[in-house]
Amino acid sequence: MSEKEVAIMDKLKEGKEFYLPPKTFIGLCGNEGVGTGAHLHFEIVSKQEKSEILEELLSLKVKEKRDVQYSQKEILDLFAKRGLTAQEGFEILNNEKTRRGISFINTHKIIRKDYHTGKTRTFYSSLSCFSM
Repeated sequence: MSEKEVAIMDKLKEGKEFYLPPKTFIGLCGNEGVGTGAHLHFEIVSKQEKSEILEELLSLKVKEKRDVQYSQKEILDLFAKRGLTAQEGFEILNNEKTRRGISFINTHKIIRKDYHTGKTRTFYSSLSCFSM
């Protein structure tokens, strides 16, 4: 990465507001944890355990799906997309749940420990909250 790219990533890590012009490179894609392929996404993190505003927004956009965890079939489908057996996939998933302190997960939000504060926070999908 260039010095400019590193500076942008440092600003993102600081958690302070700043402006980026359109088409600015902000980071590389990767595939860690339980992802189904290389990806880059933004999450909106609650200041408290959850955000009433974002919970309401998700209720309006995805209705009751907001509070429904992944089904067994959805989890197995995610494993299959990665070429994993059920046993391999559940081993990875359980390790991630333990490592991240995950208590809830679906495509719209994940409730887990914040790495920086150790407090339980809700990480909301920007796609679920703000896409049309």
